Amino acid sequence: MAEKIEVPGTNDVHLSRHQRRLVRRNLSSCRIETESKMSTVVKLRLFFAVVLICCLFLPLSQCTSPDAQGVKVVQNLYVFKSAKELDSWLGVLAFSAPLVLVLARGRSRARAILAAALSVLLGCAALYIATITTFWSEKVLVGGYLAVVSSGSSVVLALIEIGFLLGATSRRDASQR
Repeated sequence: MAEKIEVPGTNDVHLSRHQRRLVRRNLSSCRIETESKMSTVVKLRLFFAVVLICCLFLPLSQCTSPDAQGVKVVQNLYVFKSAKELDSWLGVLAFSAPLVLVLARGRSRARAILAAALSVLLGCAALYIATITTFWSEKVLVGGYLAVVSSGSSVVLALIEIGFLLGATSRRDASQR
């Protein structure tokens, strides 16, 4: 005996019990596969966010300048320069925000999309700060390369997560019609 069930993308399909079971299993395996990819993206975002936090304490670049007696002075450039400068605190915010946003992402889709969107914005700020501090000096250090790669990767992975979340939302809405 065939019963009528709703299958996304089809109209008025009559399926047997065995066929319905196969359709449900296929739909659930697609959902599990998407959740698995999403979990990998979140873990990668967490990894790059931790690397970005480590870059706060690493020198990003080095420059030399003569002092009053003509002796060359080597200066390491960090994200945090002094507590009195506002741009130092903005750098700390931009470098630490991706970790906070990955940890505060939550279970709801709306909260996860908001956290990923904020992560894109603050990740772009971290990428800008890392690029300016790193590549506008004489010698680039390992911390600079790590900061640029991890902030860029954080932005790209947040965009991928937004794509997964919006794609899952549109698939869910289509299946409810």
